[in-house]
Amino acid sequence: MHHTTSITGKTATFLRKGMAASLLSFLTVLISGSSAVHAEELLSSQNPTATLRGAELYLESKGEGKIVVYLKKYYDYNSGNISETETISVQETGTMLNRTAVLSRQSMERQEDKSVQTPSKPNAGIVSIVVYSKEIDLGREHNSYDLTWGYVFPLTGFANTDNAVNQGFSLTTHFDNDGSRGQNSMPSFSSLPPVSLSPMASFVTSLKLTDPEQDKVVVELDAPQSLTSTHPGASQAQNTPAQVLEGTVVTDKAPFRKLELKIDYTAANPLKAKSISIAANNDFRCTAGEMGKYLMALSVKEYNAEKLASTHQLVFIVDVK
Repeated sequence: MHHTTSITGKTATFLRKGMAASLLSFLTVLISGSSAVHAEELLSSQNPTATLRGAELYLESKGEGKIVVYLKKYYDYNSGNISETETISVQETGTMLNRTAVLSRQSMERQEDKSVQTPSKPNAGIVSIVVYSKEIDLGREHNSYDLTWGYVFPLTGFANTDNAVNQGFSLTTHFDNDGSRGQNSMPSFSSLPPVSLSPMASFVTSLKLTDPEQDKVVVELDAPQSLTSTHPGASQAQNTPAQVLEGTVVTDKAPFRKLELKIDYTAANPLKAKSISIAANNDFRCTAGEMGKYLMALSVKEYNAEKLASTHQLVFIVDVK
């Protein structure tokens, strides 16, 4: 059994110009045979007053066609009225069979990073973490499924209305159900990068690998997408995000005995990162340059017997100011 998670497109499906209508259309097509009202349900639970700082969509296989789908959302410390449910679409790939699944809120906690707090902004490093989940029985038949969640940014708070307002993204988790009894574990992010940085400050995102039997782990960090830049051509640059890091961790059972890393950071991007590295403890470090608000995507792919076993991906938004 293996399953993958993909952030639709290169890292995420970034939609501009009439975002609400575009994403609604995208979801309506995705849910074949459903009305636009059903597609609207995928957006209806999002609170426009809450400031989203990041999101993860992933799943855990329980064997025999049973999976647990998780949606983890990160909000500003002071965000209010977090929804009780979130809706995703479940589509059998290659067919017209589609349905929706409602994920229920399981927990809500706060994560604190004192390193980015200042006397004037004591809550700068605090985010609220909300976890939604649902167990789905897909049966023993060998089919593949795409599970998708979409988000639309509120139409406020961005400097450049051409390249930021009416944007959104969608996350898609792909699951290959082979009906086996095996249970697959996932990598997990133990912390989210801070939501606020000073220029030239660094952030570290920690990753915990939960399956000691994997052959290798491939790490990808895609170029930041500027949400506030007024520089000419910023919109065009966002349409062609470039992969800026690819690291491979080669393991021989846990703990790691060999660490291989290849860094390819030649693409021009608005963050102007000075360094990106993977330490032996699986920390990811990036140094911020130009001030602004950026959306970034991190992907970790686990391979077992040279086959892709699982992918865990994260989208997060960072202010450099």
